[in-house]
Amino acid sequence: MKILVVGDEFISSKLLQKRLHLRLKPIVKELKYELMDFKETDAPTEEYRDIDEYWGNTKPLLRKIDGCEILVIVDAPVTKEVIEAGKELRVIGCTRGGPVNVNISEATRRGIPVLYAAGRNSSAVADLTIGLMLAVMRRIAMAEGFLRSGKWKRNKQDTFDKPSGPELSGKRIGILGFGQVGKKVAKRLSGFDTQIMVCDPYVSRKNIEEAGYVCASLGRLLKESDVVTLHLRAPPERAGWFDMEKFRSMKRTSYIVNTSRGYLVNEGDLVKALKEGFIAGAALDVFETEPLSVGSHLLEMDNVILTPHVAGISAEVPYRSSTILADQLAEYLTGKRPANILNPEVLKRGRATKGR
Repeated sequence: MKILVVGDEFISSKLLQKRLHLRLKPIVKELKYELMDFKETDAPTEEYRDIDEYWGNTKPLLRKIDGCEILVIVDAPVTKEVIEAGKELRVIGCTRGGPVNVNISEATRRGIPVLYAAGRNSSAVADLTIGLMLAVMRRIAMAEGFLRSGKWKRNKQDTFDKPSGPELSGKRIGILGFGQVGKKVAKRLSGFDTQIMVCDPYVSRKNIEEAGYVCASLGRLLKESDVVTLHLRAPPERAGWFDMEKFRSMKRTSYIVNTSRGYLVNEGDLVKALKEGFIAGAALDVFETEPLSVGSHLLEMDNVILTPHVAGISAEVPYRSSTILADQLAEYLTGKRPANILNPEVLKRGRATKGR
């Protein structure tokens, strides 16, 4: 069985091969690997309209995919053309939590299952979310700047000059989106003695309440929360969904945290809400346009904490991603139904066959 493994500088093909071999060797007698990696310098030179959020170009894949039965990728562009060229393809595996860089409709048409690594970085994102809450509320970055500037005095002469802010303990936290990340954020918050409200139209009230949290409408959550944290996987059509109307609904002493999708928040409205005091502060890891422009008004504000889309890239994520995907491929190859399959309907038609 020939496997084409396409990694990058975050998750290398060698790491992927190691994890794959560990799980697949007991299942498949003969394994042959073709390895390649897209580098930081391999920026896309073409626009592929049938996929999104990809890195690299299709030409190297088209040259190597012939005869491959399994394609394993990170951010490589798996377009309709690539899938069509893979005459022997039986399964596609992507190390991402949402493989938008794969043409799912074409894979489905060919009867090829697309497996992915659900939850691979949910812990990393949840951790940073809590860190951002603490950082923006207690003004940690400003406190460090105060120290570095030499303004720190002895004998409490500067007690009221030091940057500070409210505690997280005892606050009401509103969680928008109760998927894997939202649930882990809630669990971490339990150690801070917080009250947690959840709004997610795709999760039943029963499930939310059985977890020990308050199921709230969007209006109530915005009105009553001291911190609103976004954990939604909404489509791009919802760009700017969190707008001035929602900021006006929040407490003037409240904060917003976004580690989900940058386009969800209308940044123009956010800047206005911060300047006019509709909310107390914001912590953002994602933005409408990335990288964030050096001219952004957000960079001028001392009640804002900004990080460069780093929530999901902890040191552990490459290993966890590779392991999860290898496990899913092993499930599929042993005739079981993988938990993380984007197009399960293909399993009803039988396994993908050569030359289909």
